[in-house]
Amino acid sequence: MISWRRPSEPTIEAFRERQREAAFGYPEVGATDGELPSGYHIDRSESVIGRGRDDFAAASRALSGYRHYDAANGRIRIVEPRPPMEVGEVVTLLGCHVGIWTLSACRIVYTFDEPSAFGFGYGTLEHAVRGEERFEVGLLEDETVVFRLLAFSLPSSWLIRLGAPVARTFQKRAGRDYAQAIREAISDA
Repeated sequence: MISWRRPSEPTIEAFRERQREAAFGYPEVGATDGELPSGYHIDRSESVIGRGRDDFAAASRALSGYRHYDAANGRIRIVEPRPPMEVGEVVTLLGCHVGIWTLSACRIVYTFDEPSAFGFGYGTLEHAVRGEERFEVGLLEDETVVFRLLAFSLPSSWLIRLGAPVARTFQKRAGRDYAQAIREAISDA
């Protein structure tokens, strides 16, 4: 949903309810956990966010609470209450970019919790773009803790296609912003 004004709480709640049964907006569901599809914009980022097993545990807790959406820039916020990080749960996002408000929804496709990797992937339902994102914190062999973002997407409407250069700039910046929010969550732990 795209609007020139911030959506009201009843509008947000009605949107959330519609998304519970909505279909994915793209056919390659789960592809960020395997072979990426062709024909999409691919975004990858990796940022160092800490060091050692304690930072990895704190980063995993932060990611499981969707703290990456607590970035100081406030461009995209998760709509409360935050859902549990479980396959099938719907995550609702409210964004504001250059005065244009977006209300978007994604469904969790998979989660993973391994000794040196934690995260999830979700796919778009009704969203400004069509595609999927994978969010991961990892503990490398040298004890470095990293935040990784992997996404494939295409604009979902003519308005987003028209603003593609601006939209791509926001998408590329998202990985850095998310990593900073997780880094801040680690320091708060």
